[in-house]
Amino acid sequence: MLKTKQDLIFSIVYEGFGKFFKLKSLIISILTVPPVGQLPNVLVETPLPIDANVRMMSNLRLNARMSYATDGQNLEICLVPRSRIGREKGVDMGDWIGKNRRDTGEEVPIGERTESSVLVSQMRVMRYDLKEGDKLRGCPITVQAFYPDNKMSKKEVWAALTRPLKTQ
Repeated sequence: MLKTKQDLIFSIVYEGFGKFFKLKSLIISILTVPPVGQLPNVLVETPLPIDANVRMMSNLRLNARMSYATDGQNLEICLVPRSRIGREKGVDMGDWIGKNRRDTGEEVPIGERTESSVLVSQMRVMRYDLKEGDKLRGCPITVQAFYPDNKMSKKEVWAALTRPLKTQ
């Protein structure tokens, strides 16, 4: 484990423009208990510190909530629309009236933004002492997106758990 608490940032990048993105909820599941018989590969230490919290960094049309999954094996970060209508019908980025400036100063409709970022702060991040020649370990992170009409997509990504940097 790293000596100081760390912040984790998850960035969700939309394929195409955000104006075509409609979302009822999105769940990021982080493994907290390694499978039996496998090398430890969890990303964060549990139980969570009392001051651990989650918040949106971009796309403030969504609320972020953090809890343990009912299976007791995962930490879940759930993103849900702030509005009741959004929770029922999904957030449609194309109907959001607002502007965001590009680096050039040019105004861009908010619906053309292509990412949402969530910050999980004050976490005890695990660090594994891998020996030279050991295989890189990773922590599986499952992302599930729920859309209107009971549609869902699921993707598994991996957070690399690397050896500490050598000090000289």
